[in-house]
Amino acid sequence: MKRVLVAVALVFLAAGCGTETPAAAPPPSSAPPSSTPSIAPSSAAPTPSKTTPAPKKTKPTFTDLTQGNSRSVVKLVRFDPDNSSTVVEPIKFLTNVCKDDPECHREWDSEDSHSKVTVPLADKVKYFEMFDKDGNPCVTDKPDDGGTCPTNEGKFTAWAKENPKGMVNVTIVNGEITKMAQIYTP
Repeated sequence: MKRVLVAVALVFLAAGCGTETPAAAPPPSSAPPSSTPSIAPSSAAPTPSKTTPAPKKTKPTFTDLTQGNSRSVVKLVRFDPDNSSTVVEPIKFLTNVCKDDPECHREWDSEDSHSKVTVPLADKVKYFEMFDKDGNPCVTDKPDDGGTCPTNEGKFTAWAKENPKGMVNVTIVNGEITKMAQIYTP
């Protein structure tokens, strides 16, 4: 029985031994022992042989309305011509969303950015609405172009109050809105 126990002990002892030399113990420290045990980094972790390439720079998903020149469809969050500014939410306005699906009857869709941007209004903004004085739609073949009937700031302000988060095509020149056209969404 003693031989069996000795043999089992030798097997366990041999199983715990490896061919690598054990890591040297750290030198004694003169610092007082802490209440939190420190964990030494593992020396067995492999070091990467190649560096990971930097991620490619991608274009922003939504138009940057704060600088330069651009055109984009936005949701009008707050329109304040008295203070020469407006707060908008950039969106993606998608047309032809159902061109390959005969069961789908949507003419458009939108994707929200969930961000709000304050954009200054130029000194002379051109405003356009989507219906003429007789109530007929005045739009182009591209729904994201917005209305083509000229209107004034007062009528546009009234429309903005009646249509919270109404969609508008804005033209930005040198970081300022120069044109606003209501989007026709039947």
